[in-house]
Amino acid sequence: MVRPIANNNDVASQIMDLLSLFDSWLLARHQWIVQCMRCLVTDEVRPSQKNLPNFASLPGVELPGNLRHELTTTIHQLEMLWDTVISASHQREAQSLTHVLDHFQILDHFQMQAERFMREAEQASKLLWQDFALRDPLTGARTRLTLKSHLLDALCRFKRGTPSTLILLDQDNFKAINDQWGHLAGDEVLITMANQMSRHLRAEDILFRYGGDEWLILLKGTERDKASLIANRLRDSVRTLSFSANNFQLYYTDLSYGIAAPQPFDTPETWIARADLALYSMKRQRRGGDST
Repeated sequence: MVRPIANNNDVASQIMDLLSLFDSWLLARHQWIVQCMRCLVTDEVRPSQKNLPNFASLPGVELPGNLRHELTTTIHQLEMLWDTVISASHQREAQSLTHVLDHFQILDHFQMQAERFMREAEQASKLLWQDFALRDPLTGARTRLTLKSHLLDALCRFKRGTPSTLILLDQDNFKAINDQWGHLAGDEVLITMANQMSRHLRAEDILFRYGGDEWLILLKGTERDKASLIANRLRDSVRTLSFSANNFQLYYTDLSYGIAAPQPFDTPETWIARADLALYSMKRQRRGGDST
């Protein structure tokens, strides 16, 4: 499959567009809540929710898979809460049939559900802004700013019996790609790698851009043997990709990797160091003639 050179719509711009859309989605619902609350007090006709934008219908923003999961999970949770707000807004119609709730109970119930939705939505918006701000602007992968906290959490879980495994990956011959085809070609390789790896990872796995052409994956709840299968699958998927240079000549790339499971007295630094040693052991073997 031929990959084009990176386009101008970079991940950083996509993230900003996405967050603006999310805030517009939330603002429309806040305005509807205010109108509906007034109608419950004045007996005016309740505003229709049909004109409220669904997030899926907003102008599309293409995101890498490693970002899309956070968004879709957040939206799903908020839409479930929004359904409770809509249900509460219909209770006046139900009152004429059941005579269970009086006017003020209806208003109090609606206000409670609306406040819960807005509180959760505003917190979700804040977390999305924080999370996406700490992403690598080129690839959308997480950066080293949050790496240590994730590793400390995984080590604590390991001591309680939950396994985790690190995979440290290095882009083979990346300098040669930059030197021969230019930095735009190198950027396209990195962007494609992030997308490709995300497609093969689970929602709970975390992809970090560890260095210029190095990646680190934290596989939660995963033993070393299974991590080895995942690493091989990632490498095989990368080796099938072809890229097109400016002169339409095709070029390819590959990955080397090292795997490390945690040890009882590990720190984040020692855990990464052992994965790093395993990575360079693979590189030495391949330089010695093992090309597989």
